[in-house]
Amino acid sequence: MACELLPSRSSRVCVLIASALAALAAGCQENSPTNSTAPTISIEVATPLKRDDVVPYEYARGTTKAVQSVDLYCRVSGYLKKIGFADGEYVAKDDEEHPQHPLFLIDDAPFKAAFDKAEAEVQVRKANREYRTAELERKKSLPAGAVSKSELDQAIAAKDEADAAVVSAEADREKASLDLKYTKILAPINGRMSKAAISEGNLVVADKTLLSTIVSEEEMYVEFYIDEQTVLNVQQQIREGRIKTGDKKSVPVAIRLGNETGYVHEGQLNFFDNALNSHTGTYLLRAVFPNPKPAVGARLLLPGMSVDVRLAVGMPETSLLVADRAIGSDLDQKYVYVLNDKDQPEKRMVELGTLFDGLRVVKTGLAAGDQVIVVGQQNVVRPNVTIKKKIKKMTDYVASTEEPVGSENAGPSGAKPQAEAQAGNAIEPASGQPKPATTAAKKGE
Repeated sequence: MACELLPSRSSRVCVLIASALAALAAGCQENSPTNSTAPTISIEVATPLKRDDVVPYEYARGTTKAVQSVDLYCRVSGYLKKIGFADGEYVAKDDEEHPQHPLFLIDDAPFKAAFDKAEAEVQVRKANREYRTAELERKKSLPAGAVSKSELDQAIAAKDEADAAVVSAEADREKASLDLKYTKILAPINGRMSKAAISEGNLVVADKTLLSTIVSEEEMYVEFYIDEQTVLNVQQQIREGRIKTGDKKSVPVAIRLGNETGYVHEGQLNFFDNALNSHTGTYLLRAVFPNPKPAVGARLLLPGMSVDVRLAVGMPETSLLVADRAIGSDLDQKYVYVLNDKDQPEKRMVELGTLFDGLRVVKTGLAAGDQVIVVGQQNVVRPNVTIKKKIKKMTDYVASTEEPVGSENAGPSGAKPQAEAQAGNAIEPASGQPKPATTAAKKGE
């Protein structure tokens, strides 16, 4: 009985093993690449936009400063009697000859008393001078020999001393008059007051106690830095005749505020520093901007504001422009993907310039008729894919914010636009593959 069961059981085991091997082979055959269908990816391509009016710009972070700013101190010591302005009030320059509304009034009673005393001393000295003058004339009119030479010399000396005493007394009176005048602190410029730094009743120490600050508002300075490389490039363009030297006011400068998308405020360059800063490798420039009073509300520019600056550093030239989202980064090199004549993707290394009207200038690496992959370039590097392209215009991808300026860590000049920094971060460091394109929904994206 046992001998009959053994062959039957072995047969069943063999059948099971054969079935498992057949199923495994079928599974491997189903997963074979030769039987798979190549995935289809959709991409969007556009030819570079060619413009012949592209102005090369340099971008920087700037700070607004008042054209005039005055710290108010008192020239005499005394107790503060009255404050004649409201904190933050706009005040007009006062007439020193006929002051109407002093900003601060020091208790002037001691100074009036000092002036009255000085005035009385002048009268005393003048009376003594008249007496000494008359005494000298009387001695001169006496017959010869009636007055000795020594007495005559004493009379002359006394008269001269009386003259000098009058001059001294008048100087003391003038000093007392100035001290009395300095008890009224007037507005030296048209501008807006800060808050009062001291309250009424406190002791003010001459030239030491800060009373307040007043700043002008009609115009505003913007100070910014450009790097040494930009200075060298501009100098080279001047030597080549591409930039004409002359009146610095002809150099256009524009700024935008933190809540604006375009450089809508135009000013004029009015100052170049006389040397590069050897520690930072930057060069200080300053521009002046009008700051008119609107019909409603306060003036737009305030001292201490942080603004984005756009400076023209060359003449208009012909350039090719592409969207920032088409640009990838490989370490410190930039590239784009283009379709060749067989609609196959090729990687092109490019040299980039600044943004212009929301598109990036490409200096080298592209031709006018190249089909640049703008959307979907992160998928074209996958093997065994079928590409389905959609042709669009490069202007369809204009950035939502114009010429954004780089991060605060970009140094004093802040010269690199945010869009360029974004393009530089568009590659995953580990894989070297582009990140999926996203719509610029926030400022600087």
